[in-house]
Amino acid sequence: RVRESLLRRNQVLMQNSMEGIHVMDVEGNVLEVNDAFCRMLGYTREEALRLNVRDWAAQFSADELSVRFHEFIGKSRIFETLHRRKDGSLLDVEICATGVEIDGKGYLFAASRDITERKRMQAVSQRHHQVIETAMDGYWMTDAQGYLEEVNAASAKMSGYSLQELVGMV
Repeated sequence: RVRESLLRRNQVLMQNSMEGIHVMDVEGNVLEVNDAFCRMLGYTREEALRLNVRDWAAQFSADELSVRFHEFIGKSRIFETLHRRKDGSLLDVEICATGVEIDGKGYLFAASRDITERKRMQAVSQRHHQVIETAMDGYWMTDAQGYLEEVNAASAKMSGYSLQELVGMV
């Protein structure tokens, strides 16, 4: 009864996670998935349970995946990669993965998070930063008290101070 209660609790928690959870054997065969993972990749649960990581891992070859999976046993890692959806489109993800050995067999527990929006915002921020840094006009940003938090090279050149000297000035 206690075992059944624990199993039910773990299943409910996994199914209600916002993260795309997938459990695989050391060969990359899917053993368990939650609904979020299925939605993320566009597969039904039945389809997802027939997949191998090679079916959605867009950045690594089958040989690289095999090596990585074996290296995960006894370790945990967080990394970014690309998943290929059922429709062929690509999805930026952050994966938290843990490899364990149970009764002599290797398993990988992974949770995928869609980071497409975060990557898009990082690219926008990087472009804005490049524009500011290469602008011929002076640029500076202050905090609410008037202290300089950020300046570009043009501001430093016009003021006669170095970038380091300007940051923190009022």
